[in-house]
Amino acid sequence: MVEESALAEAGWIAVHHATFATRFENVSALCDVTSAPVPRVGVIAEGEAQTLADVLVHQIRGGARPEPFRGRVSCYIEFGDDRVARFDADFLSGRSPVGNFTEPSDELVASKAEFGASRRKRWFGLDG
Repeated sequence: MVEESALAEAGWIAVHHATFATRFENVSALCDVTSAPVPRVGVIAEGEAQTLADVLVHQIRGGARPEPFRGRVSCYIEFGDDRVARFDADFLSGRSPVGNFTEPSDELVASKAEFGASRRKRWFGLDG
């Protein structure tokens, strides 16, 4: 559907990756269909959505210009047996993506649990 639309260029919707604006007036796009030079994962989509929300609020209300999308994310990696590691990545600040791997720890098990609980509460109104 995207490829056949007027929005698509070479299979993707071209966007300004700092704001997610397209070449079409008042049309933005984000996540898996865009040309933004980042992986297609949930934590990236969450950051893109927050950036786009800030951009739209700025367009409507004015005020200070919002921060551009930075492409910085943390991804938890489960190894089973209550072993959780984390990979922190920065996809857009430098000439190429960089990342840092943090070995599994009890602290990361707790951090991942809090991360999940915070999203369930914010997105669905669920505690725990």
